[in-house]
Amino acid sequence: EFSPETTQPSYVVNIPNISGSLQVIDIELSDGQELISTVALDDALCGTLSDITEEGDAPVHGKLDDGTYVLFDPRLELQENTVASPESDGGGLIKTLTGDVTKCANVPRTFLNEDSCVLSYNATACGSSTAPDLQIDLNAQNLEKLHELTGQYVYGLLGLPVIDSFGEKLENPCTPGLRSRW
Repeated sequence: EFSPETTQPSYVVNIPNISGSLQVIDIELSDGQELISTVALDDALCGTLSDITEEGDAPVHGKLDDGTYVLFDPRLELQENTVASPESDGGGLIKTLTGDVTKCANVPRTFLNEDSCVLSYNATACGSSTAPDLQIDLNAQNLEKLHELTGQYVYGLLGLPVIDSFGEKLENPCTPGLRSRW
C-alpha cells in the first residue's frame, strides 16, 4: 500500500493473476521485474485511458492480487500474428514506422509451416533480401502514394540549391551517411 503521506496514484487498475496469466519477460535485462498479462483486463478503468501516453500524463498503476503495485509501460503493443490471423506484411510497416526498432515477425518457409505459409504482395512486407537499388522520383503522385502506404506525411522541397556559394556541386541531402541540414 502507498503511505498516506505520499501522493496517491491517479489511476489504479486491478490486475488479477488468473491461472498464471502474468508472465515474466526480458528477465536478462529487467532481473525478472517486467511482467506481461496474457489475458485482457476487464477493469472498467481500462476503457477510459488513452492508448497514447505523453510526457506529463499521470502514470497508470496496476494492483496485483497480493497487494503489490506495478507500473504500466505503454511501449509494448502486441500484434496478432498467428496461423489463423497472420500479419499480412510480417510487421514490415511497424518496422518502418519505428525506424527499425521493431523487428519483422515473419519466418522463412519450412516443412513445419509450408501448409499455412502465404506469400505477401503487400508493399510494406518484410523480406529476406536487401533493399533494391532503385530511385524514386519525388513527384506529387509518388509523395501521395508514400503517404497512403505509411500514413506518414512526406514533404517535398522545391528550389533546393544544388550548388554552393562557390559554384561547387552539393551532395544530394539523401546520400547515406551525409550530414545535411535537410
